[in-house]
Amino acid sequence: MSSSTYDAVLVDGDNVSRVEVMMLRDAFHDTPIRKFFGGAHQIGWGWFAGMEFVAVPKLGKESVDRAVAMETVRLYIQHNVRSMLLVSHDMDYGDTALHLKSMFDDLQVTIAANPRRVSQEYQETLQDSGVGYQPLFDLQRPLLMARLFHLHQQLSSKHPNGLVRLEDMGSALIHEDQYMTRQLKKRQLRADMKSLGFV
Repeated sequence: MSSSTYDAVLVDGDNVSRVEVMMLRDAFHDTPIRKFFGGAHQIGWGWFAGMEFVAVPKLGKESVDRAVAMETVRLYIQHNVRSMLLVSHDMDYGDTALHLKSMFDDLQVTIAANPRRVSQEYQETLQDSGVGYQPLFDLQRPLLMARLFHLHQQLSSKHPNGLVRLEDMGSALIHEDQYMTRQLKKRQLRADMKSLGFV
């Protein structure tokens, strides 16, 4: 997954975790258009990695999905965007991508999702229709893991017996990497660290 591949990256904020957004920050730092779609209650969370936040009025379960689809069409028509990455945790945007390809032959659209939530049949359907699929973790997991291990080693050298509390890791992430702007609850941080294989 190379940031230079895409003209725009649109992220479904209802279906990505903090860890996934952290990975996206560096992968797409030079992509011209980066947007994070979510509800108004998410504005103060501060972990959407410097992307433009698009507040979506919640009128139903699929509000964000519809907003991402409409923005894709708008970017294509008004801004001549021809290569887009739609980011979600699961398979929500398959139908959207297939419909976009049927409307715009020259649009290159790729779905980025968690491979554990994407079936082989889904991947084959996308491929047969000319829609790309990219496992979300592929590029950024090694880089992020290396950073976190380095941070963990730094903290271990400052603590008795080399033990590092989750709260210390959270504070260090906020201070050094600016991935989030508020303190994470212990339960939230534990879930993020576990998804990366730390605990």
